[in-house]
Formats: sequence, C-alpha cells, structure tokens
Amino acid sequence: MKQTSKVFLGVAIVLVLLVAGGAWFLYRNLDSLVAGIIEREGTHATQTDVEVGKVTIDLQDGTAGITSLAVANPEGFSEQPAIALEDFAIELDPLAVASDPLVIERIRVDGAHLLVEQEGARNNLETILESVQRLATGAAEPQAEGRRLVIERFELTNARATLLAPQLGEQREVRMPEIVLTDIGRATNGATAAAVAKQLLTPIIGMALESAAETGVTDALKKRLGETEKEIAEGLLDRLGEDQEP
Repeated sequence: MKQTSKVFLGVAIVLVLLVAGGAWFLYRNLDSLVAGIIEREGTHATQTDVEVGKVTIDLQDGTAGITSLAVANPEGFSEQPAIALEDFAIELDPLAVASDPLVIERIRVDGAHLLVEQEGARNNLETILESVQRLATGAAEPQAEGRRLVIERFELTNARATLLAPQLGEQREVRMPEIVLTDIGRATNGATAAAVAKQLLTPIIGMALESAAETGVTDALKKRLGETEKEIAEGLLDRLGEDQEP
C-alpha cells in the first residue's frame, strides 16, 4: 500500500513539474505567441498578409506594445502595405485578464500610414474592409468566435494617408485628423474579434478616403482623364465622396 502511494506521489510530482514547465514556457514565449495569433487572425479577417514586429507584454502592469504592424495590399494592387502601424500600445486591468468579455481600457496607435490605392474601379482599402465585413456578418467560412472583447477607448494620432492612383501618375500625401472611438463592443456585452475589426476599420478607412479626397484629386482627374476613362474616374470620385458633375 505504501509502495502504491509512493507511485501516485511520484506521478503527481511529475505532473506538477510538467504543468509548471508549461506555464514557464508560456510566460517566456508569450510575446511571440501573441504576435503569431495577431498575424493568423488578422490574415484571416483581411484576406491578406498581416505581419507583426516586436511584441512586448508586461503582465504585472497590464500593458502591451507592438513596434510595427503591417497589413499587405490585396492581390492586384502595389507591393506597398495598405496599412502600417508604427506604435501600438494597449492598456488593460491585469486582474481582469481572465474575464469574459475581456475589457481593454485603452488602445493608442501613433504614427499610422494608410495607402489609398485606386486601380481602375477597385480600391485597396475598400477591398480589405469588405473582407472584414463578410467575416463579421458570418458570410465568410465559419470560424470559432473565440473570446469577446470590449475596448473602452481607441485613439489614432499622427496618422497620414497617401493617395496612389495610376491615372494621376503620382502620389499625394495628407495628414489625417485624430480619431477617438469609445465603448467598442459595449452595447453587445463584448464583440468578436472580427466585429471589433469592423468597428475600428470602418471609420479609419472612411477617414483615410476623406482625407485623400482633400489632396485635390478631383480637379486633377477631371483635367487628366479623357472621355474613354470616364467610368473609372466616376468610380474613384464616388469612393472619395466627391461631386462627379463636370
């Protein structure tokens, strides 16, 4: 009987060591694991490659930072990133990490760059947004919803938008105004990652398109495009919210 007890005790000790070792492995590799999750889920949501730079997580302070996050252009557009985030900071209550929904107190993005690229009647940012919207509404391939999120405050500062249109033969850059969003996912007691992405990207992409329109693209298109390209011009002007009357 004593021998049997010793055997069970030995097995228990081994299990404890394995669990402790697994927890230590998770802690030591948490940054890279989170980066991998962001890349995988982001690629699935946008239907284009998402790459994350260095991720730094401090569990005690409840903070996280990402040095760079890039969303590639959809197929058929240039090789420049469609969205590039330079400084991504997250704050949350470390005691509420296990709660559901997970409440994120603040996300601050400083120094973002959005490329507004028009290729014929297609727009790169709208293509990305359509993919996110399909996933958020369940039109895409079913996926596990995962944990639900609430973001109390989201800030986008020092962002800029670049308009790239082959019809113009040039690039034009403009500063975007600050964007502040609050209580994302609060009304539904948490939202899926896809729904959160939709709620964030819709106003951000809308502002990028609006800012790009302020570069004077309307007059340039009217001057440079001939009648044979009228349909393409009207498509671009419509997306930028400009008056299409001659």
